[in-house]
Amino acid sequence: MSGDEEALAKIKQSDCITIDGCPKLCAAKNVEMAGGRVVRSVRVVDAFKNHRGAEPGTATALADDGWTIVREIAGDIAGCICGESSVAPARLRVGASAEEVK
Repeated sequence: MSGDEEALAKIKQSDCITIDGCPKLCAAKNVEMAGGRVVRSVRVVDAFKNHRGAEPGTATALADDGWTIVREIAGDIAGCICGESSVAPARLRVGASAEEVK
């Protein structure tokens, strides 16, 4: 975000949802340091706790278990955006807007 004035402006004027792949919360910390307001912070590691023994695949190639976990995280985020507790996974896709998942 450093040096990208357009991105910084959007962060400062919007409620932000961050997704962190590890417990260090770098995404959330960076949004806050940029002056943004984090309204929901998702830690992927927490989603894995509900799937002990799952074989999600790798960072570049997800297996079926990995896609199941991704859908759960996406449903959680969509519920936050849309005010619903769950959204049918078939209606979710990466980058979908709140209007598209309604």
